[in-house]
Amino acid sequence: MLVAVVLGALILPLATAHTIFPMALPHEEVEHEAGDHLDLLPLLALTVLSTLPLVGLVRGAARWRSAHRRLCLLTRGGVPLTSGAVAYVRLPGEQVALFTAGLLHSVVYATVGAERVLRPEAFHAALLHEQAHVQHHDVQWLALAALAEAAASSIPGSRDAFRSLRIETEWLADRTALDAGVGRHHLFEAIVGAAGGTAGAAALSGVGTTERLRWLADGREDCPVAERSMVPVLAGLSAPPMIAHALLWTGLICAICLQHFR
Repeated sequence: MLVAVVLGALILPLATAHTIFPMALPHEEVEHEAGDHLDLLPLLALTVLSTLPLVGLVRGAARWRSAHRRLCLLTRGGVPLTSGAVAYVRLPGEQVALFTAGLLHSVVYATVGAERVLRPEAFHAALLHEQAHVQHHDVQWLALAALAEAAASSIPGSRDAFRSLRIETEWLADRTALDAGVGRHHLFEAIVGAAGGTAGAAALSGVGTTERLRWLADGREDCPVAERSMVPVLAGLSAPPMIAHALLWTGLICAICLQHFR
């Protein structure tokens, strides 16, 4: 569904672009009459509205590239280490931060502050959480979700849908860490300790911190947030182009009929 949202943001505006040029349509007499009518304004407005997802997609890609550059600077000079069979890269810094990043090759990062502040059990729990992101290819999916969210930012309710998706991704990593033998209280301690740290593509306390901590404390097994469908988001992307095409062809048919029966 994420792929469909991104492709829709790319293709639908391009497929609707021709509606902004009514004078370029065939039938000369129809062109002249249609170009003088103010009733083309709703068609023009819908066509412009249809381009918003594409604009958002471009802006989202620019933000991702900027964040990638900052990440390269942040992770430069890291030291590769291994702890409990989990490979990670140690970064300088006293803040407690653990995250996974890298679109082509996902890597777990942890700061010196995380090693010092967190107890060994909590630090190991955090590493297993981040390792789960690598195993699930979450960095790639979250990057795609970020593009889709940027494209659908003008659609009501899209923000809640994507937030629910990101929380579910973090919860699945929590669930995988617990299945690997991590204690709930150790993971709880790690998330609290990392709260407010540097957020990467998949950070330990990047999203849904309150919901996840409550889930760990309550001992529940189900996901802490209700799953939200992406169908309304895709429908919101599709509606303006579809209405624009409906108006265009209805207007053309009416104009041709009027011209024929005069």
